[in-house]
Amino acid sequence: MRALAGAPADRKRWVRFLITGSINTGVDFACFAAILRWSDLGPFKANLIAFGVAVCVSFLINRLWTFGDRRRGSALAFVFWMSAIALTASGLLHRAIDFGAPVAIAKLSVTLLAAVISYQVMNRWVFATRHALIALVVLIAPFPQ
Repeated sequence: MRALAGAPADRKRWVRFLITGSINTGVDFACFAAILRWSDLGPFKANLIAFGVAVCVSFLINRLWTFGDRRRGSALAFVFWMSAIALTASGLLHRAIDFGAPVAIAKLSVTLLAAVISYQVMNRWVFATRHALIALVVLIAPFPQ
């Protein structure tokens, strides 16, 4: 959470990240609805396609705008982390509902948690500065394989 409350640049980046996430949620829902309306693919395939489109849009906006000052970022790492976070969030949502949480409360809680985790992952690893990547390598390198 320190990065969220840090320097003005960090706060600005966090706000941009939230705006980007809102746009991507809209893209996801719009694609999902369009595919369901104009095809016979069904909700599971429609969701996979919509998620894929939203991830592509998200990577582009995050790379060009949210983390644009860094001009680096791996599309493969982005897709990997977004998929891992989405799967984890789905599992947490399922568990919360199983334990009796109302669906809307569970979805909101999981979405907020996923947003904070996503920001940290994007900020520290996917769109990391050169210095952050060097620090990460220095931390990992001493550990025996």
